[in-house]
Amino acid sequence: MGIFLSESRAVRVVTLFSILALLFAFEAHSETFPITLRVRASSTVMGAVVTLGDIGIVESSSEINDEKAVALKRVILIPHLRPGQESDLSAYQLLEQLRGAAFESGSIGYSIPERVTIKRAGRDIGQSELQNVLDEYLRGSGREARVRSFSHDGNGRLFVGPATMRVLSVERQRVGLSRIIVEARSESGEVEQLTLVGTLDEFMYMPVASRQLSVGNVVSFEDVVMARLDTKSLPRDVASTRDGIVGHAVKRTLSTGDFFRSPDLVLPHDITAGSSVTIKFSGRGFTATATGSALEGGRRGGKIRVRNEISKRILQGTIVEPGLVEVQ
Repeated sequence: MGIFLSESRAVRVVTLFSILALLFAFEAHSETFPITLRVRASSTVMGAVVTLGDIGIVESSSEINDEKAVALKRVILIPHLRPGQESDLSAYQLLEQLRGAAFESGSIGYSIPERVTIKRAGRDIGQSELQNVLDEYLRGSGREARVRSFSHDGNGRLFVGPATMRVLSVERQRVGLSRIIVEARSESGEVEQLTLVGTLDEFMYMPVASRQLSVGNVVSFEDVVMARLDTKSLPRDVASTRDGIVGHAVKRTLSTGDFFRSPDLVLPHDITAGSSVTIKFSGRGFTATATGSALEGGRRGGKIRVRNEISKRILQGTIVEPGLVEVQ
């Protein structure tokens, strides 16, 4: 009894047999091709640039075709794969790249899985390795830190083999946690940049009060000494240099050994409320002075209210210098 197929079903059957014939062509007729290619379904590579020779076996049937076989091995499939990164290529993509490199698939016997997985080998950065480059980065900065633990932010693997590393930056994210940017360079010149989040025990020499300071006291150079402090105990707004402290008045009482916070420091007033001032009257063609008292404090260039001690009138003037207010 004969078997009859509809036209559409017959097309599907023919297509199926064509695909099967293509997939098994290498195994059945390898001796008929001058160059053969067998691609592995999964490969781990060492370098950043992935070539056909990294993921498959290329053979030639005679010395005449050796140069073509070598050229086939050098066909670049992936221009850059980061350490630890994985990539998938389909058989169709591989064949298209062969054609793009001027290799006709009909002149090569090949066996290519439907999907090829390629992964680049990589290694983790070690804690002692990170500590060494961190020490080098902090050396001479007045800071010291010990790495308690760290984790990778995204792709945090290094290429396999020796690497020259340096820390580019250490930024505090919040108390105890820092963002560490590390650059690694291989012997071949490849550069990778890693972002790490580390828990650091960090110490810095910071300015602290050498004596008790009361509200309104103006800080002198002798009122400040440098002390080694654990940064986990420091707020973000801590004043870190003497220059930003000396000459300022404190807005809260500080005990010996307390650190200075920026919001607690203010430039002192050139005139304080209740102090005696000279009131200078200026007008067209005349000037006059009188004794008065400041009803509020302020700094040079600011406006304050003053009271004339003779007339008892309350006036507004501009602070010209400590003790002098000009009224126009």
